[in-house]
Formats: sequence, C-alpha cells, structure tokens
Amino acid sequence: MTMKQKLRTLSQRLVILTMLVMLTGCASLFRDNSNQISFTVQDYLLKASETSGAQSQQYQMLAINQLIADNNINDAEQLLKTLRTINLDPTIKPQKSIVEAQLALKQNKPQVAIRKLATVNNTNQLPSQIITTYYTTLTEAYHRNNDLANSTIARIRLNATLTDSDIIQKNEMIIWRSLQTLSAPTLDRLLKNSSDPLINGWLTLAISAKQFSNNPSALATQIQNWQTANPGHPANNLLPDAN
Repeated sequence: MTMKQKLRTLSQRLVILTMLVMLTGCASLFRDNSNQISFTVQDYLLKASETSGAQSQQYQMLAINQLIADNNINDAEQLLKTLRTINLDPTIKPQKSIVEAQLALKQNKPQVAIRKLATVNNTNQLPSQIITTYYTTLTEAYHRNNDLANSTIARIRLNATLTDSDIIQKNEMIIWRSLQTLSAPTLDRLLKNSSDPLINGWLTLAISAKQFSNNPSALATQIQNWQTANPGHPANNLLPDAN
C-alpha cells in the first residue's frame, strides 16, 4: 500500500470513528462500586464518637457520604451543618466542599455545586481517590449546568486520575464525542485559554478533525503530524494505527 493510500485509509477510519462516537449515548461513569462503603451510617457515627480530631471528622464525612448515597438528603444536610468549617482539619476541608457539591447536585443545584468545588485549592495535592471524586463531581456539575465546554475539560482531567481500563476507554470516547459536539470557535477559545499539554492535545486533534472533515488527505496528514507531536497522549487510543 502506498503512503497516499495509507493516509486515505487512516482519514476514512477516523471519520467513521467520529460518526460512531457521535451516535453513541453518553455512558455513565458514575456507577463504579469498586470502593463502595461497607459500613452503615450508625457504624460511622459510632466510630466518630469514639475518636477525636481529624479522625472523628473523617468518620463523620463517611457517614454523610453514606446518607447521600442512600438519598437521605435531609439528614445529610443536617449532619453537614454540625461540621463547622472553622474547626475542620485542613485535610477534611476539601472533602467537605466536595460532599457539599454532591449534595447540591442531589438537590438539582448545579451552580451551587460548581461554587462549592471552586473553593477546593491545590487539587492535585489531594489523595488520588479524592481527586477522582472531585473531577467526577465537577464534570457532572458542569454537565447539569448545560456547560459542555467546561464539563469536557473537567472530564479530560478526570481521565488522568482513572485506573480502570474499561472506564478509561468509555471516558475517552465521551471526551471525543463531546469535543466533536463543540463548535470550532469554542474549541479555539478553549485552546487559547489552556496551557495544559494534555488538554491542548485533545483540543488540537478535535480542531483538525473538524477543520479538515471534508478533505480526507489533508486530515490524514494532520493526524500523522499530531501523532508525531503527541506520542504518549491518551487520544492516540482512539486513532487507527497509521502503520
């Protein structure tokens, strides 16, 4: 097969892939029960009463998490009020903001959830599981607020925290579908405002796919150039092998 034929095949496969993803509904990433809480609310509250300081607060946070999971929203809200921010251990404060955001989503208040998450500083310094929960919640909050652009950026950051290969694959497909849905001006704006190589890689690929969608040969060349410049980027998982 000549190089020209390879390029044409590569571009055609990418176009087909794009169409398939566009037709695929958004699979939920929020049903992973691998870290499901195994104690009851009463168990956590008992442990909280038997300990003190950060450990007691952590057990209270786990109790609130369980109440939210059980859709016991009123009790979760009341228990949250007992955790005064001024007295919270620094390691618990970001968890409280995330839980408050999750509670706001349960109450159909995505804007409140976004504001709560905006108070979390130094996100990348949090424990890995909490980082994943943070970006999962942020992705959902923007999505519920009909902000596809910021939801997609949050999902890209979420992807970097995931470890399950099946969930990563689903998440990357949703990222690509979302990027293809965004308009060219929106993609350009996001790229202009980003200094993150991970995000920029997704955006530049999406821009090329949109810009050269009617020129398969030029698109294939752009893809090969992109792959050369981004050899370790996760979006490579969605591209057909050029060899």
